Order: sequence, then structure tokens, then C-alpha cells
Amino acid sequence: MLRDIAYGGKAGGPLGRYNFAGDLGETSLPPAVSLLPTVMNWRPALWVVAGLGTVVGALIGPLMPPAPGPPVTLTAPEAEAAGRGGFGLLLSIDMLDSNLRPARDASWSLLRRW
Repeated sequence: MLRDIAYGGKAGGPLGRYNFAGDLGETSLPPAVSLLPTVMNWRPALWVVAGLGTVVGALIGPLMPPAPGPPVTLTAPEAEAAGRGGFGLLLSIDMLDSNLRPARDASWSLLRRW
């Protein structure tokens, strides 16, 4: 993978956790935002979501691990071998991400009706 080439094998754990947390946010926040106006007015619900985003945004920087050293430079044969198979992986990630977007957009359209 590209991250292994750039940062070494040790980066897989933190980057994987960060990516998984982002996926959880993508899938759980839209339904939660859609349900909040059922228990409170839309304006306080908006402030709750904005406050949550501000807190998470403020905590991400200090909780991130320090950046690793300089990237690893590859010789020509290693660079050729490392470049195979990445397009299919990126394409499948894009397809999965694109399938989540309609659900997110639908939840936002429900919120706009309130």
C-alpha cells in the first residue's frame, strides 16, 4: 500500500484507526442528525451538532501521533512493484464511499423539511 511505502509498516495502525473513525462518523452522524429534530427544535439540534464538530475538531490535532520521519525513497525495481494493484483498491473504496452518500443526502433532506 502507499502508506507502507511512504511511512513504513508502523503507520498502518494509527491511520487505519483514523480512517475507521471517519467511516463511523460518515455512517452514524447523518441518522443522528435526522433524529435530533424529533426530540428538540431544529435550531438547538443544529447547535448540538455544531458544538460536537467543534469539540472533535479541536481534539483531533493534539491527539494525533507525531509525524514520522522523512519518506522512504525507493529504487526503480521497488517502485515498479509497489505501483501495482492500487487502482482497483482506490476504485473499490470510491464505490463504497459513493454508495454512502445517498443515505447521507437523504438524511439531510429530511432535516431540511423541519
